[in-house]
Amino acid sequence: MIDTEQRLGSMAANRPCAGCGFNLHGATVFREPHYRLVSVRCPECGRLAALQEYPALTPWAGRLRALAAATVVVVSLLAILVTGLITWGMAEGVSMDSGSKYASVIDAAMNKRQAELYPDTTSRRYMSQKEIEDWWTSLPPDKFLADSGGRLGALNWWGFTAFSFVLPLFAAIGVFWSVLFARARRWRLLALLVAPVALGAIFYVSEHLSSSHRAYSYYFNSGSQIAQLQIGWVAAAITMAGCLLALWAGALFGRPLARWFLATLLSPRLVTAFSYLWEADDQPLPKPR
Repeated sequence: MIDTEQRLGSMAANRPCAGCGFNLHGATVFREPHYRLVSVRCPECGRLAALQEYPALTPWAGRLRALAAATVVVVSLLAILVTGLITWGMAEGVSMDSGSKYASVIDAAMNKRQAELYPDTTSRRYMSQKEIEDWWTSLPPDKFLADSGGRLGALNWWGFTAFSFVLPLFAAIGVFWSVLFARARRWRLLALLVAPVALGAIFYVSEHLSSSHRAYSYYFNSGSQIAQLQIGWVAAAITMAGCLLALWAGALFGRPLARWFLATLLSPRLVTAFSYLWEADDQPLPKPR
């Protein structure tokens, strides 16, 4: 019988003590002489902890882990979907607001053409879809847009002010994503952030641009719809790019901010429960003062 402890190395991972919660990182790992178990002793309370564990919940432990993993996957997919819907809604709102000035110019020209075709206002006859389409294509549309200032000049830039209030929301979403996907480093995290923005872009295209090929005359009901077709996509693209930048900025500072918040509010013993946030960026856990 060997009655001396055989030193094997030191604890490289973050592991809380079962007795006091102290982080056992760096503690000496040895083979316990009586049962020959690889163990570590807490330097704070002296409690012995074997590193080989046999959970009493088996086989339920594996089932619970699978359930937890499935929950994380579902939450991640829902986060992508919800973020994509928010991005789509922002693109819709900003494109409508920023195209309002150009839409009013189109409406004025359309009303002028209406008065030329049907000067008798008592008849209450209005241009048909075919007449509106023929008038619009005869201008032609590109020349009309160029005379109105071009794609950028025709935009009402005050329409982007609503987006500025939503930037903190997307930055907060980026912080949440950086904590949710803590194992994803910068470029992998950026790829994950592109997914909801791309989903929002797909929603926008399917709502506006692609439908023009199926029912072109649908967009010739008002100046607002024509403006959406001509310059609305420019405002939507700028909005989605801003959403992506806000998400990226929030993700860059997300984990450092979460670490500072936890280290400020919690004791080092409780911080070990969130050690993955430090391990993800190869940062050491805060030590007791």
